[in-house]
Amino acid sequence: LVVLAVQPPNESFWTCNGFEDVLSDFCQKAANHRGCLVVLADFDRTLTAYKGRDGKPCDQCHRILLNHCCPDETWKADVAEFWEMQTKLQMLSGPGEDKPDFCGWFWPAANDLMKRHRLSREDVAQALEGANTVLRPGTRELFQECEAAGVPVIISSAGLADVLEGILRRGGVDLPPPPPPGAGGPQPGVLVYS
Repeated sequence: LVVLAVQPPNESFWTCNGFEDVLSDFCQKAANHRGCLVVLADFDRTLTAYKGRDGKPCDQCHRILLNHCCPDETWKADVAEFWEMQTKLQMLSGPGEDKPDFCGWFWPAANDLMKRHRLSREDVAQALEGANTVLRPGTRELFQECEAAGVPVIISSAGLADVLEGILRRGGVDLPPPPPPGAGGPQPGVLVYS
């Protein structure tokens, strides 16, 4: 199992200190242990760059939908209320046990908002058009090397699969269809679990 951890902002996987040695070692192990290796990666700020195509910090998965999706005026009002609550919780955050559980609030509240508004795949596609998110340089090539070596890549994220897959496709990553039930473990290619 190879786990991709967060690299310095916007740095390519290929230029990180020693990464070519790591990749060479990885490819050798893959050749010697075909079927025994799996790459596991997070998505936001691991596979995506820190700065987006507009030079500002990349939108992360949930923020893509919250900031760039606009199915109706009710959605806009609810999103504004959501961000207001986030600001209040962040101002309350401090040392000690009285600190609110921000992460315990953010994802359930964001997911509930999306479910209540019944966001569609068309809404996701609209949001992706406005997102500045790009893959970290070298990500597509890394996945191609893994596929050529028969090493599955599993992306596990708190993000939403439709958003992750949209950004991966926009970055030139070929995504195979999901493996059939009973396929016997991860197959080569990039699989997204969210």
